[in-house]
Amino acid sequence: MNRSCKVNRRVIKQHKTRGNPDNLELNHVGNISRYCRFVHSMHDKGLSNEELTILYFNHITALVTCLETYHRDLIILVLNQNQSLRDKVFCELSSDSKHDEPSLQIASIIDSKCHLQDLPGIKESFRQMLGIDYIEIAQNPISPCAFSGKFYNQYSILDIHPNWLGILQRLYEERHNVIHDANYISYKGTDWLFLNEAESVAIVLPQFLLFHCIYKFMKGRGIIVMSDGEKKAPAIWGISETISTDWKVVD
Repeated sequence: MNRSCKVNRRVIKQHKTRGNPDNLELNHVGNISRYCRFVHSMHDKGLSNEELTILYFNHITALVTCLETYHRDLIILVLNQNQSLRDKVFCELSSDSKHDEPSLQIASIIDSKCHLQDLPGIKESFRQMLGIDYIEIAQNPISPCAFSGKFYNQYSILDIHPNWLGILQRLYEERHNVIHDANYISYKGTDWLFLNEAESVAIVLPQFLLFHCIYKFMKGRGIIVMSDGEKKAPAIWGISETISTDWKVVD
């Protein structure tokens, strides 16, 4: 069967910056750690109130950008590795943009069918593309689980942030206001306690999503684990690990 190679230029550019879809975890931790390290290093530099306000709202937009990228690339990864699910999506959500490379074809469908810039759009995108309930799968516990150097029989995002969904909703709303209303920064002011919580949610949420997507759709794919020499469990990293510079990836 011949396919035309007509693909949106934006999709092609994102394909180049993403690299192999299997780079998902490293791309995300690299993206979000860059912004988190900067904000944490600048916060105690004696900035003026205006400078702190700009720093605050720039971080709001950066966190949402990292999440939007992650959600898109997670869907691409799952469909790239699960052929039966990919065939179903190709059949039901055909796109005008065709390409022989599956990841580009998937990305093209996401670009035309999905809205990943607010919570309702994310929920609908995961339902439409993967057939899963976004909130339910994010809240499922991991058993066993390691978090911040400790082992747990089971652990979920609710154990870290019981109100993670409300935090996420507010994060997307504030980002929307900042992007579309220049007056909003002066009107709203900053809430650093909220930003710390939003930063943490933006770090841990993708990890819970990935673990459960691997379990459901990509059995056999490797996961990040923590071991103390005796116990071993899937690892969820927090802000301290994210901004640290003394870790490395090993096989």
